[in-house]
This record gives sequence, C-alpha cells and structure tokens, in this order.
Amino acid sequence: MKRILLTVFALGAALTLSAQTFQCADPYAKALVENDWILGKDKPLRFEVKDIGQKAVELSVKLATDKGEPVGEWKRSVSKDGIVPFTFDLPDGFYRVDATLGKNPLKRFVIGIGDPEKVVSVSDKADDFDAFWKRSLRELAAVDPQYRLTELPEHSNDVRKAYRVDMMSWDGEPISALLMEPVKEGKFPVYVNYLGYNCDPWYEDPSDNPETIKVWLCTRRQGFNRNLAEPADFTTRGLESPETYYYHGAFLDVVRGIDLACSRPKADLARIYAEGGSQGGAFTLIAAALDKRVKAIATFVPFLSDYPDYFQVASWPGNEILAAAKRLGISDEALYRTLSYVDVKNFTDRIHCPVLMGFGLQDDTCPPHTNFAGYNNIPADTDKSWICFPLSGHHVEREPGWNRARDEFFARVSHTR
Repeated sequence: MKRILLTVFALGAALTLSAQTFQCADPYAKALVENDWILGKDKPLRFEVKDIGQKAVELSVKLATDKGEPVGEWKRSVSKDGIVPFTFDLPDGFYRVDATLGKNPLKRFVIGIGDPEKVVSVSDKADDFDAFWKRSLRELAAVDPQYRLTELPEHSNDVRKAYRVDMMSWDGEPISALLMEPVKEGKFPVYVNYLGYNCDPWYEDPSDNPETIKVWLCTRRQGFNRNLAEPADFTTRGLESPETYYYHGAFLDVVRGIDLACSRPKADLARIYAEGGSQGGAFTLIAAALDKRVKAIATFVPFLSDYPDYFQVASWPGNEILAAAKRLGISDEALYRTLSYVDVKNFTDRIHCPVLMGFGLQDDTCPPHTNFAGYNNIPADTDKSWICFPLSGHHVEREPGWNRARDEFFARVSHTR
C-alpha cells in the first residue's frame, strides 16, 4: 500500500508555523507537526518548549483511544528551552491527546500510532446482504431513467454547455444532476461528483477543464431535489427496515448517476471516474463497489462507515440515529442489522479500481477511524493510497494539497489506460 506525505510538513520552518493552533493557553509549548502525526516507537510526538526561565516545569501527556478510553499518562521534566519527545508503544490506531505544561493545557488533538491500515473493522454483513443488493440493482435497472435535459445558458459558453438533468430512480423517485460537457465533438473522460450532506452542486466555469464531462449528482431529497418544508433528517429517515432506510435508495441513486454518465454520447467509457467528500466520499466508495463501470475514485473523509464504532467515536449522527430508534421502539439489534445493509465498510471488499483517500486527522465529524474502516476492507492487491492532513478537520477540500494530489492521481490513472 502507498502513503503520500505532504512535503510542506517536512520543512523545519513550516513545522513551527503550522502547529501554532496547538499552543498552550500561555504559549510556552507547541506540538510539532512532523511524520504526518502518524507516530511510532521510532517516530515520536515532539513538543517545542521555550521561554520558561530556569524553573523546571513538568510536561504531561495523557492519551485516550478515539473512543475515549484512557490509555495512560506520560510526564517529562522541562528545565530549559528545547524539544521534548514522547514515544508510545501502543496498538495501531488513533488517539486523543491532552497535554499540559505546568498548569497550562494545550488544545486537545488527535494523533495516529503505528499503521492505520491495521485498524480492523470487521464486516457485519447480514446473510442476505449480497442478495439484497443484487435484487435492488435489478429493480433499479428496471426503472426507465427518462433523462430530461434543460440547458442553463447562464452557466454555458462556446466551450462547454451546462444542463440540469432530471431523471427517475429506484422506487419511482425523481432525482437530478448538473451536467457540463464540451461543445466540440470527441470522446472525453467523465467525472461524477457526489455531494456532501444536504449540499448543492457548484457551477464550474465552463471554460475550465474544457476536455472533460462533469456530473454533479443530487440524490433523492437533496440538492436540486430538496424540499425546503422537510427536515434534512436523512440519517434517521426510514430506520424501520433496510428497504425503507434513506441510504438504501440514495445508494441506488449513486448508480443512476453512473448510468447518466455512461449514457452521454461523448463519454469515454474507459474513463468514468468518481469523487466526493463526506457523504459524497461515502457515495464515491459505493459507486466503485456497486458499479464496475467506475474506473478510479478519489474520496475524502468518507461518511457512513462502521456504525457500531462510529457511534462511540463521534457524537453525530449516532446521537440522532439512536434517539430516533428509541422513539420508534427499534431495538439495538434491529437497528444495527438495518444499518449493516448500508455500512460502507461492508461494500468496499468489492472495489478493484484505483483509489485515493484523503483524511483530516482532527476530523470529529467523520473521524479517521471511520475513514479507514472502509479503506482497509478494499482488497490488498488494489491500487490504493491515502494522504493525511494532520491539522485538518472535516474540510479537506480546502487543502491545496488534496486538490493537487487528486488531480495527479486522476492524471496518472488516465495515462495508464
């Protein structure tokens, strides 16, 4: 497996500057960003301590698992300016760090220890999981998409035209997409973009990426399909059964987005790609798992994976899902059985196309543990790699390094085909 490190974090001047977020309340010390904060016995967590005078001060570091279980406390006496290292011989995984210099606490942060690819999230597929999805895909295929294109002149020019596409999906649900494609004749790669939770498509400058077809898919009740009178309660909608749960239908909408991509006369079917973050990151993994027409994917901070652990590592959406299940009288056993049919980690063993994943180590919405739950179940012989952004939270799309790595990834896989 391959891991991509950001060179900015390997430069000494950048280390100090980038870590200022993690200073003490009184700025005596800061954690240094290095080793992409994936640490080990030979890769310590280091603190830069300065301006404390001659009096010795104690630096204390407490670790807990990402589920909040205390692991231990390590202490060092600091008597002058310098670098204070802490090494940990702990199981592979992600840990919460609380550090205190004297009486001055640092902001809590997360580190990785060991190899994230050894974080195990065991499949909990029901016996009929494969049959359930085979039947669902067959039902989707029986629905005529009835594509209806409406040109959007304000987002079009003589390079590319923009269209709103309305279509039908599983269970007779209307969904839609934003489509942009070149005016000139030819065959072009298609990039299907999957959207974050309750997000809208964004309108790309039609002169940008002139040699590409782009699709921004809006799953049921989201994006162009949003009903403003309805709550955005997608994670709790239809919890009564796997059949009625929102993400059953939404995952089938994901495949309908690939149907749209492949239906375009100018589409190069050897270069159908998918990308997205958060909910869109989950959809991206699902696209590759359910549809072999997808040739490569770039996903970041993927959502909806490893529900049993997810609900212990992060507060949302577990708090809402568990509360809804209680109101509906759904037992824990029945709830987790329903969720297992739409748990991303249970799909990713089907993925065999190239994969790039980005994650933010400080993400408390889709924490790293849940990102690797799906990633680590992708077969080991697959062309897959990940990139860590140590200081980033949930919005990895704001990291220039992600956009650069994604573009280089797609250029590489496109060149090799």
